[in-house]
Amino acid sequence: MNKIAIVTGANSGIGKEIAKKLVANNIYTILACRNEKQGKEIEKHLGEKSKYLHCDLANFESMEKFCHSINSQFENINYLFNNGGIFLPPYKETHEGYELTYGVNYLSYFYLTNSLIHLMKKVPGSRIINTSSLASFRPRTLNIEQYVKHAKFNRMKVYEDSTLMRSMFTYELDDRLKDKKYETIAVSGHPGVVLTNIQKYSFRMKMKFILLNRHHNVSKGAAPLIKAGLDASIKGKDFIGLDTLKQYKGNPLIIEHPNKIVFNKELRNQLWDHSVSQTSLDLK
Repeated sequence: MNKIAIVTGANSGIGKEIAKKLVANNIYTILACRNEKQGKEIEKHLGEKSKYLHCDLANFESMEKFCHSINSQFENINYLFNNGGIFLPPYKETHEGYELTYGVNYLSYFYLTNSLIHLMKKVPGSRIINTSSLASFRPRTLNIEQYVKHAKFNRMKVYEDSTLMRSMFTYELDDRLKDKKYETIAVSGHPGVVLTNIQKYSFRMKMKFILLNRHHNVSKGAAPLIKAGLDASIKGKDFIGLDTLKQYKGNPLIIEHPNKIVFNKELRNQLWDHSVSQTSLDLK
């Protein structure tokens, strides 16, 4: 049977490009999207090696239903691309009451991973690939305890923190997968700057990147994530970025020095425990 991948946010931008590349590599790809119209259009475009399934990353119940559907249709999953995200939206809360950026950009990654790991843990070569961001390099401190229901934040700060949390989650997840002797590894990558629908709430920033030529196309942006997922040389915890100084654009390269906060084991454990308390899920 073909290998099977799940891609969140596969209806547009980087997620759509990842899905296209996976199907081109003969990998049956689940398009996990909130937008049904776009999801079905992508499914039609990609053909019989893809399938749209509804998944709202801002709603635990929706993600639970998605995972139930996956459980009923598939015995094994080879790749989970946690890719869906949002950038600088006006203040809004998830269905459970968490600030939207935190909920979608981080909590959904934790939720889906721990809900689907039982389909991956015995599969040789299986990988969880978390999309990160250049913004993950920016935070110098991280106050995890402030991320509770109905809390409000500076929009850029919560975006930066949420992408850092993804990197921390990747490191801690890979450690815990190894401790349990599971076959799965956790890796991450960032796309640099790609002008997609994710910048719909940040027109001024988008224009800045255009005028300064600090961006590249969506195919180039997806390349680090594809390398993270499919390159046989990749190891657990590897972080794939770009081979240029500022990493706005370029070619895929393993980045040896992510944000130093990522290496703080105590803080990673704190983030993990905080996430368990909010999702009622843990690695099993």
